[in-house]
Amino acid sequence: MIVVSNASPLINISRLKLFHYLPALYEKLFIPEAVVKEVVEKGKGRTGAVEVLDGLKSGFIEKKRVDNALAVSALSEFFGSGEAEAIVLASEISADAILLDDNKARTVAGSMKLHVIGTIGILLDLKGRHIISEVRPYLNKAVKHGFRISSNLYNKVLQKADE
Repeated sequence: MIVVSNASPLINISRLKLFHYLPALYEKLFIPEAVVKEVVEKGKGRTGAVEVLDGLKSGFIEKKRVDNALAVSALSEFFGSGEAEAIVLASEISADAILLDDNKARTVAGSMKLHVIGTIGILLDLKGRHIISEVRPYLNKAVKHGFRISSNLYNKVLQKADE
């Protein structure tokens, strides 16, 4: 599975100490330059920076420039440059999926027929592949660290995870 990612899912999965499992889910992970800037450069010394840098060095993650600057500029009016570049890049390379957490960005990506996966989807996939045994403790830890999720969605996720 070829995937493009925005910063927040990478940071969230790093915070949960699950980043090293991503190659078990995805064949290749592409990130646009804006995400490299946000996570590795501006985020130096913060959660996710080392993990993404290691992923780049190993070749699992590949930085890729977006061709359609006009589309990025248009989308940047509605959300950050990382989300905008990730959506355009996913479309340009016909990615199998895009990793996004921001609701507005997820809506736009979905309207472009992109398969959207977020932090929650990654957790469910990890459980589905028997890499983690439970979603609940990771979801609770994510919430403790500022991940926003409604109680309704929280309950649906646990129901889907059979927990």
